[in-house]
Amino acid sequence: MTDHILTATPVRRPGMDAVVPLGLSRWRVLTPGGAVAGLVEEQSTDQGLRYRALRYRWSARCFQDVGGFWSFADAVATLRNG
Repeated sequence: MTDHILTATPVRRPGMDAVVPLGLSRWRVLTPGGAVAGLVEEQSTDQGLRYRALRYRWSARCFQDVGGFWSFADAVATLRNG
């Protein structure tokens, strides 16, 4: 099991986004300033685990699908760098 699943409190590193668990397979990604950047959802597929990045669009007040990734870190980085 990976450490991002076991963490019950936000994970923060200087200058980085926080990742807040919302359950066993969903995480909220916050910007360094505390704003919601989006969500990462874990999905089980025939090929293994995938991580779907959903960016929050403040103007539309909804989440937009950014894509699926094989790596949790890649999904979080996509939200941070977008």
